[in-house]
Order: sequence, then C-alpha cells, then structure tokens
Amino acid sequence: MPNPVAVTGQYIINNAFTALGILEQGGAPSVSDSVDALAELNDMWGAWGIDEGLIFSSVAAQFAWPAATPSVGMGVTAPPPFNQIGVPARIYDAHMILGGIRKQLKIVDLETYTAHGDLTATGLIADELHPDWFVNVGNVAGVSGCITLYVFPVPSGAIILELSVGIQAFSLWTLAGANVYVPQGYVDALKYTLAYRLLPRFGVAVQPQVAETVTQLAEKAEARIREMNAINRQLKGQQGALPGSPGTPAAPQMAPQPAGAGAVR
Repeated sequence: MPNPVAVTGQYIINNAFTALGILEQGGAPSVSDSVDALAELNDMWGAWGIDEGLIFSSVAAQFAWPAATPSVGMGVTAPPPFNQIGVPARIYDAHMILGGIRKQLKIVDLETYTAHGDLTATGLIADELHPDWFVNVGNVAGVSGCITLYVFPVPSGAIILELSVGIQAFSLWTLAGANVYVPQGYVDALKYTLAYRLLPRFGVAVQPQVAETVTQLAEKAEARIREMNAINRQLKGQQGALPGSPGTPAAPQMAPQPAGAGAVR
C-alpha cells in the first residue's frame, strides 16, 4: 500500500481550484479565497467524521468508574479519566469489568432508562448504559461541553467501564501550518469533493462541462473512500456508504449557484 502523503490545506485548496478551472496550474489564489475555502474544507472534514467518512476512527478505551456513582460526564472538560478521548462521535459497544467478570452493557434510550423508577438502585455490576448527548449545558456537576453517561443499576464498588467508540482521528487543516498525513488515494477524494462544495461559491466562473465532471468525480471519489473505510473498520450494514447510494437516504440537492460569484483572484 502506498505511503501516506503529507499535505497542507493550501495544497488541497489549490488543487480544488485548479480542478474547477479557475486557477492556472502552479498559480496561487488570493488570501481571502484561500481562507474561505479552508473553512469549507474543515467543515467537510468535520461532517465526514459524523457519518464515518474519511476522518472517522474506531478506538477502545477503559475508564475507572467511581463506586456508587450513577452518572459521569465525558468530554475534554470532564474530570479525569473521562476527559482522555473527548466527546465520542458514536458509542458502538460498552462493557463493565469487575475482576474476572466482563459483562456487555445494553445501550438504551432515555425512556428505557427512566422506566426503572429507582435509578439509585445498586448492584454488583451494571446492566445498561444510557448516553445523554446533550452538550450545551452540562448535566453532571454543571460542566458544559460534555455528554453524560448513566448506568443502571449503579455499581456498588469501583469498576472499569470499557467503551468501543468512534472519534475524530485527524487534526483540522491549516493553510501553511503542519502537514496532515492522509493515505495517498485520499488526496484525490479531498480535491474533488472540496471542488464540488465550492461550486455554489464560484459556479458562474466554472464552465458547465467542468462542473459536471467535478460533480461526477467527487461522487465516485467519496464513494470509494467510504467503501474502503467500511471494509477496513468492519462497519456494519450501510454505515460507511455514501449518502444517496442504494440503501441510504438520498443526498440533498446542490444549492443553486449564486449570481455574480467571482473567480479566484
């Protein structure tokens, strides 16, 4: 397999503008256009992490759950050790470990969790985990920026919580800062998918046949990356599929191109 390629945000942006035909090969866009395109690139980078696209990674982590504690916060602002991976994008699996016992927890919704009535009931080991994804105002000790994990029954002694989660595994892009290492084939996907996302901004400066070609290449490139991610990370079902492909919700239509959009200077 080819070695990862070290590139900057400016490199991806220049290639996207060149693919759109609004930047000569080897040329340089204006600072303002580069800054706008960088924001779009990082927005795309973050969005792909939500639905298991390019930047999604699966990790397993263990946490010491305090004795007689029904809930804890998880996030960078949470007390240790629940600050070590930040807020995960998804929780795939959960276990509690006590001595030689390793028990899988059932991940439940709020209705199932609250149906128990006495949520302070204790046991040797929990049966269920309820994640509360509300992060705007903290639910545990008033700490904001965290999700809250509730267990039932409440373990009577100190115990280990083991989570298999999805997290954002790569840094955000900068124009001229540190390189980001990506697999070689991913550079092509980033170039065309970013070019596609820039079409509404620079659409009137792009030849129609170029816009059509960029759209087709972006769809194919992203589909290949997502398919490979699904295989490599053993994702189930359609979790790694491109939105709009068979078995997944249809992708939203591209917004109309704004009138008067200018070319890259």
